Amino acid sequence: PLLILAPFYLFGEQKPLKASFSRVINFQGNYTPPPPFVINIENDSLTAVQGESFVLKVKATGKTMPDDLYIKYDNKQHRLKNIENSLFEYVFAVVANDVSFQIFSDGTSTRQNLLKALPAPKVKDATIVLDYPKYTNLESNTITSLSNVSVPEGTKIIWNILANNTDSVAISFGNKKDYLVNLNNKFHYSKQFFNNVKYEVSTSNQYLKEYETVNLSVKVLKDEPPGIDVESERANELDQELFFFGYLDDDYGVSDLQVVYYPIGLPKQTKTVSAIPFDPKSLTFSHRFPGSTVLLEDTTYEIYFEVF
Repeated sequence: PLLILAPFYLFGEQKPLKASFSRVINFQGNYTPPPPFVINIENDSLTAVQGESFVLKVKATGKTMPDDLYIKYDNKQHRLKNIENSLFEYVFAVVANDVSFQIFSDGTSTRQNLLKALPAPKVKDATIVLDYPKYTNLESNTITSLSNVSVPEGTKIIWNILANNTDSVAISFGNKKDYLVNLNNKFHYSKQFFNNVKYEVSTSNQYLKEYETVNLSVKVLKDEPPGIDVESERANELDQELFFFGYLDDDYGVSDLQVVYYPIGLPKQTKTVSAIPFDPKSLTFSHRFPGSTVLLEDTTYEIYFEVF
């Protein structure tokens, strides 16, 4: 035996002969032949998002292929689906927690594997508070969801978001990203708007970045100046008094109407007649000028109305 083994040692082929030699010497011991196939898990990672499904991919390789593969977990076993060329799949419909499992068939099995369930950063509840500017005379409004909004120019928007398994909530306006303030998993942010804008809200934790992403928009309704439509006629042929009547227009109501007058060419002598009565519902008005207003004799005046 020594003469036979020496050349094999020289050429590095001693292992197979050793194994055979060992079986010859240990003929009374138990010899376990290698399995006819090997079971390999093909997934790059055994991690799933909590509450979502996960597809397990398994492949068998060897001289003899199994007809079926089985998975065992939670004290139950299930058959894998044979896809093609000894490739099998099993779908975990909803991964609620970590799952310890083993794949087996015909006496061949894998070690115990662990499918890790990663907690997902999700929005549980959200409100958007619309704090309107004073000129609108509107009370604040609360929307109980993340949604697109149309607001008057100058409105302050406040986001309140309650999120589970969340380390941060980001809000992005174009290339500018900011983060909501976190107070015990309650996230807050506020901003005043003067122009239309599209933005994005996303949630993240240590495992999943920008997991939930919502694309939204703010449409800003520009504050147009109040409008006024005025007609006039002479009160009578013998008097210089003028009679004005007209209609006022504003998206958020009219607070005041006044007449401005001054001698032509002398705007520094401008005077006003304030608080001219008008109907707050129909926004119509009528006014006599000069009425009780005292004017200079033999003087021509420039006159116009202002609405607020």
